[in-house]
Amino acid sequence: MMRFANGDNAGAARELWRCVDAAPPEERQDLLLEAYEIAHALLTQHPALEAQRPLLDRIGAEIAKSE
Repeated sequence: MMRFANGDNAGAARELWRCVDAAPPEERQDLLLEAYEIAHALLTQHPALEAQRPLLDRIGAEIAKSE
């Protein structure tokens, strides 16, 4: 999420999905929820990051599929 905060959307997505794919199944949902909360907070506080909303939306979609 450090890459997300610094405006590197492609790098953030690449690292996030690599970690999510490698996480044990019982930890995957928690990892996604934490990433979503961080990304949402960053977008709320820093409107300049709005171009990165598609990653937040993708994380949210993954969370919804898991529920």
